[in-house]
Amino acid sequence: MRLEEFLEVFDARANYIRQFNIPESVEIYFTCMRRYYENILAAKEQGKPLAWVSIISPMEIFHAMDIVPFA
Repeated sequence: MRLEEFLEVFDARANYIRQFNIPESVEIYFTCMRRYYENILAAKEQGKPLAWVSIISPMEIFHAMDIVPFA
């Protein structure tokens, strides 16, 4: 699946959540995940390096170096 397709999936889930009165915390989770993938896609346009990292890596280090982490 391409990253652009992830954004469509998260949009569809957000619409589903709004229709069926699912807890707000679930909507917040999907909003954050969508923003995460948006940042990854925008890295190239912004001229930022993209680092493929482990999920146990401290992401703050990459953000401090203006590197977009992709776990």
